[in-house]
Amino acid sequence: MQLIVSEDAKVLTPNPAHKNFTETPEIIKAGTIVTGEIKKVQGLRKGEPFVYRIFKTADNKIIYLNKTKPMEKTEVTLGADAAQTPTVVKLPSTSDFGWKPVVGTLVGLFVSHRIVKKKNLTAHKKWITYIAGAGLGFGAGYLWQTHGSIKVKTSK
Repeated sequence: MQLIVSEDAKVLTPNPAHKNFTETPEIIKAGTIVTGEIKKVQGLRKGEPFVYRIFKTADNKIIYLNKTKPMEKTEVTLGADAAQTPTVVKLPSTSDFGWKPVVGTLVGLFVSHRIVKKKNLTAHKKWITYIAGAGLGFGAGYLWQTHGSIKVKTSK
């Protein structure tokens, strides 16, 4: 993690006898970019339990975390008008009704109608075939709609 030192920070050294930190004469100047990690250390302050928030640099120097601030993020905009286009994410629809289930139902009815005409079924079996074809077509259309791919149009 990279941070910027916001004000002159004295380097600390651990004092195991008192369970705290002691300042050293070494100073890290304000504006310096330091790399390392944030740590929380249990210790004592005026004899009471205290949690020290410190930043340990990559070269094993310790400074107080309140002497630092996060690095500013730089946003890069590309384009003729120096504006960044938004990223567009299209998720598959989870709706029960859309054009794909309707198309699936119509295809299922058409296939069941062809089966009824080919097998010359009675009235009772004919309606069961129509209902089964429409239900299977709707189910296929619903699966087609909800299990589509996720489309991402990245920003430019």
